[in-house]
Amino acid sequence: MLKKIFYFGLGLASLLYENFDELVRAGQERYNELLDADLPNEEPVEIEVVTPREIATQVVDDVTDNVTADDLTAINGIGPTFAKRLQKAGITTYQALAGLTVEQIKEITHVAEWQADPNEWIVAAKAMS
Repeated sequence: MLKKIFYFGLGLASLLYENFDELVRAGQERYNELLDADLPNEEPVEIEVVTPREIATQVVDDVTDNVTADDLTAINGIGPTFAKRLQKAGITTYQALAGLTVEQIKEITHVAEWQADPNEWIVAAKAMS
């Protein structure tokens, strides 16, 4: 679910980015119209420009602020190090962990065969979510 929300935010930022030039042009035209208009005692209009990166960052921050992280170390075999690596990759809930494949977990955590079985993590995460 978190992944879907995250991708939605990125998609929204992408749409805004695509229309950014058009919005800036429209804003500049409107600003020029206001400057050319003979308005008595009017102050110049300030237009705040926000970059697509700032918008995307805000969307992602808003999404992640509303998600409470689960204690991944409650799963047998996931210690603080593996939990940190998963969190760094954006995996902070049991549901997100349950949605991964064994290969993805191995790639994210760099877990060795002798350390733990990522398949057991997936089964436990599904049970806990």
